[in-house]
Formats: sequence, C-alpha cells, structure tokens
Amino acid sequence: GVPTSISIDTNDSAYLTNKFYGVYVQDDWKLSPKLTLNLGMRYELEGSFHERFNRGLYGFDLNATLPITAGAQAAYANLPASILALRPASDFVVKGGNLYLGKDGAPTSINKAQGAWMPRVGFAYQLNDKTVLRGGYGLFFDTNNVIENGVDQSGYSRSTGTPITNDNGLTFTNTNLTSAACKASLSACVTLLADPFPVRADGTRFDKPLGNALGLMALQGRGLNPYLDRDWERARQHRFRLGVQRQIGTTMVAEIAVLGSRTDQIQVNKRIDYLPGKYWATGMIRNNTIANDLNSTLTNPFNISNFAALATTNPVIYADMQTNGFFTNTNIAKHTLLRPYPNGNNLVNGRDPGGEQIYNHLEATLTKRFSKGYAFQASYLWSSNIEKVFRENEFDEGLVWRPTNNSAPHNLNVNFIYELPFGKGKQFLSGNKWLGALVGGWQVGGIYNKMSGRAYDLGNWFNYSSDWRALAKSTGDQTVDAWFNWQLLPGATRDYSASNRAAYEARIRTIVPQSVLTQMGNICGSSSNQACTYENVIPTNFQPNSFHVRVSPQRLNWLRSQGKNQLDANLIRRFTVTEKKQLEFRLDLLNAFNHVLWDNPNTDITSTNFGKVTGTFFGRRALQFGLSYRF
Repeated sequence: GVPTSISIDTNDSAYLTNKFYGVYVQDDWKLSPKLTLNLGMRYELEGSFHERFNRGLYGFDLNATLPITAGAQAAYANLPASILALRPASDFVVKGGNLYLGKDGAPTSINKAQGAWMPRVGFAYQLNDKTVLRGGYGLFFDTNNVIENGVDQSGYSRSTGTPITNDNGLTFTNTNLTSAACKASLSACVTLLADPFPVRADGTRFDKPLGNALGLMALQGRGLNPYLDRDWERARQHRFRLGVQRQIGTTMVAEIAVLGSRTDQIQVNKRIDYLPGKYWATGMIRNNTIANDLNSTLTNPFNISNFAALATTNPVIYADMQTNGFFTNTNIAKHTLLRPYPNGNNLVNGRDPGGEQIYNHLEATLTKRFSKGYAFQASYLWSSNIEKVFRENEFDEGLVWRPTNNSAPHNLNVNFIYELPFGKGKQFLSGNKWLGALVGGWQVGGIYNKMSGRAYDLGNWFNYSSDWRALAKSTGDQTVDAWFNWQLLPGATRDYSASNRAAYEARIRTIVPQSVLTQMGNICGSSSNQACTYENVIPTNFQPNSFHVRVSPQRLNWLRSQGKNQLDANLIRRFTVTEKKQLEFRLDLLNAFNHVLWDNPNTDITSTNFGKVTGTFFGRRALQFGLSYRF
C-alpha cells in the first residue's frame, strides 16, 4: 500500500498566434511560336509569435547582470591558484539570463516579423517538332510557424511532490502503517492515498507556478537548450531545373535533366558556453590526464551559502535556488568554471542560421504512354546531397560538410502496367467466349526500386591508417556480422575475455604504429613498454577520452547501409456483371520478392555488436486482398 512516489503537476495553457500574409502574381507569355515564358513573383510576410498573456520566455540576454553575479565572482577569486592560473578572477564574469515576454523591457513577441520576395521564372523552347528544352528557377523560404516552433513556458508549470519516507522505509510520512492500531486491524490503517497532498503549515496543498517571478534567474544552472534567438532567419532555397525532352515514335518520350538546389540560413544549434579548444586533448593517443583534470571538482562558487543576502532581498529567488542542485552542491566540475557563461550549464542558441545544403542530380527518364495494353516509366537518378549543419567540436565556430543521411547517390525506378492479351477485344482468345472470360480481364502492375543505402553516423575513433576507405567492404562481402572492416580500428573488440586477449593484442601490433605504442608505454608509467602496451593493453586505451577533439569524420559517403532492392506488384481482375456493373478483385504484393532491408550497423565502438547489423529497416513481404463492386 505504499507507492514509490507521489506528485501532481499544475500546468498553464498556451495560446499562440502567428499571422501570415502572402500574395502571388504569375502569368505566361508566348513570345514566339517556339518560346513560352512563365514569370511569377510571390511576397510573404510572416508575423511574429505572440502568446496571448506573455506566458513564455523571450530569448536570452547575454550581458545581463544577475543577483548572484557579485557573490559568485568573489567566491571564485578565493579558489586555489591552480584554477586561477588557467582562468584569472578578472576573466570569470557571471552574466546572462533568460527574459520573459513583456517583462523588464522585453518585447511581447518571440521573434521579429520577416518579409520575403520570391521570384519564379520558367521557359519552354521548341528546338524542333519532336524536341523541347525546358527550364526554371525559383526562390523559396521555409516557415517559422507556431506548429513547428512553440514557446518555452518554463515557470508556468510546477510539480508538487509528497515525501514518502525520510528514513529509508523505517517509517512513512502521513501514515500510521507502523502503529499498533494498524497492526491490530487493517481497516484502521491510513495510507498515503488517504490524503496524498496534506495541508501544509502555510495553509496550501500544492506548489503554485511562479510564472515570470524568477526573471533572469529562472533557468540559471538548469540549462537553456535551446533558446530561440529573436533574430532567427527563415531557411532560404534557390532551386533550378533544366531538361531536354525528345519524342520517340508516337507513344514514348525521353528526357534528360539536371536539377539542383542551394539552401542557406538553415537553423542549427550553437553552444554558447562551450569549453575553449585550448583545454582539449589533441593527437591520436588517449589522454586520461586532461580528462581527469577537467572532470575533477572544486569548491562551488555558486553554492547558495555565497548568496545568503537573497533570503532577505529576494526570498522567492532564494527559495527556488534551494531546490536547484546547481546551487546546493558544494562542489562543481572544473571544466564548468573554465567555460564562458559558467552559470548557463549547457546554454545553446537553437537558431544559429549558419547551416547550408547543396543538392544536385542528373536524371534520365523514358516514358511510354498507355497503348497496346501496356505503359511504363523508367528513370535513373544520380544525386549528390551534402549539408553543412554539424560542428565537429562544441568550440568550433564553423560547420563542416558531410553527406546527408537520407541521400541515395544511385536510384533506379521502374513502374509499369500490363493488360494480359486475352479475352474480348484482345489479341488472343477474342472469339472464345468461355475461355476468354476465364483468362481475360487480368492486369499486372508494379513499381520496382533499386537505390543506394543511407549514410550513417560514426563515432570519434582513433584510426592509424590514413585511408578511411579501407573501412568499407564491397557489396558482396558485407554481412550482418561484419558490415564494415571494424577490425581496422584498434579501439574495437567484441570479445576481451582472457581466451581472446592474445588475438586482440596481436591485431594491435599490426595496426598501431610502434611510435604510438612507445608513447602509450610512457603514459602508462611503466618502465617496461612491453608490459604496458601488450600484456596490459585494453581497448579503452585506443579510444579518445572525454574532452578530446574529434579525430575522425562524422559521416563518410562510402560507408552506407544496405541499398534498397524492392518490387511492389499488384494483380487486378475485372468481371463484367452487366453493362453498368463491375466486380474488381485486387491482390497487392508489397515487397513481392521478400527482400529484407537491413538497418544501419552498430557504430558504438564499445559494444560487443560493433560493426554488426542487428535489425531491419523494412521488413517482410506483405499481401493485401481487395474486392470492390462498381455500379
């Protein structure tokens, strides 16, 4: 009868509006018998986000002075000389806080209104009676609507919890479970459920949300990940296409075209309280010294004991700080004190418009209109899709290019319809009423798709070979047990048991340069390099520790999951009941050949499944039957 926890939430509501206006003008001009021009212009004005009662956060003031600024800076100045040598007290500035809509001079809108002109142009030019050249260009903008981007309402919801026990279960609060009366009769027992939220000394039962009462201090030490920058821009895309169409015979058209797009102002996350790069480990040897030092703890200058005056000057803020571990902890990680905005505790701008994407593709298509009982369209697509939305390290100002994880360099697609040539009006059995009725009226259709696999994310790995392509296997050599050559990475082992240790150490000798092993021996502190790097070697020694700059690419174009090879087919039979009534039977075979599509391999180098494929992305064949009556 004793629950493990009791809590209840008090949540406010949200009423967001975002006005959007658009106007569009377009027309066609036939400039000559062979040339047609299409021109258009669209103007959009996307208004700003408003919450009806200003119940929400507005951005972040990077320069705001806080009620804890003076106390925290004074406490930092009293820390040991070892930390002050790395960061002088004069450089330790505590500032910056979240704002609330409409409070302390903040606007009542989350973002600024944005207008945009979007021109469109297209043309078609007849080269001859069977050949047409077509092209077009357009400028497009994404939308920052309230469906995709909400409002942070920190402070407008609050949970009330009731302590269950204060002595590890010897007794339970607000109960008489250990009393003589309860032991004598179950009906006399009182559990927490009888009054889960008892009236407190101040006459209340529940903690009420504070709203915007905490002001700049609302999220201090709790992290603001991410906050919305008021000046965020809408993503912008330039898109173009140019193609040549050629008629072949009377029923077929062939086309070759190039298509591309350039997208910028893509919003990405940018950490504001990043640990500067000068403190990070570099090179291709695991550095435990730096990691241990940065993860060590010091006396917490943000401890609430340094802000006792707030109990009188601002009791609401002081009471909230007493519930926040960032202020109640006596110690704090060293790396936190070396960061800008150390009070942010993971401060992230979620709308840094630095992202870009480049897409290009070449397509060849052959289309046959329906005639003589069949139609088809076959197309081949080669594409390149790269993006710049990833920072290799939290302190990097710039982003790096990488293939997108949904790109498919090669894509073959064929769809077709074929009516079997039997029965009335067909090539065969047209005059045989009974046999034609039996085998006539059948239609087969399908979509066949063969495409490259998806690129997948990689970890931060030590690789002592300069040829990253060596990790890739040819398609015929890939297995679910070893999708790529994971053995080339010294930090990888699926089995480090005593029986397999000798084989692992032998592999290390072949892939790790002797100079690295020698340096590792020095790091291990052993007088015998042999003993340190061979008998006592472990996979962890060949993996970067925390606070180590990235040494491997995050995504490679030649490391991909299994490519798709799938046929979806259908079989249809129509029966004529009367002149105006038809019965149709349909069989759909999804993934008709039952080709299982494997998912991405495991890329956790510490896992015993590293390099293995342990699941499917698309499963087994599926059959659907349908029967319809038309009248």
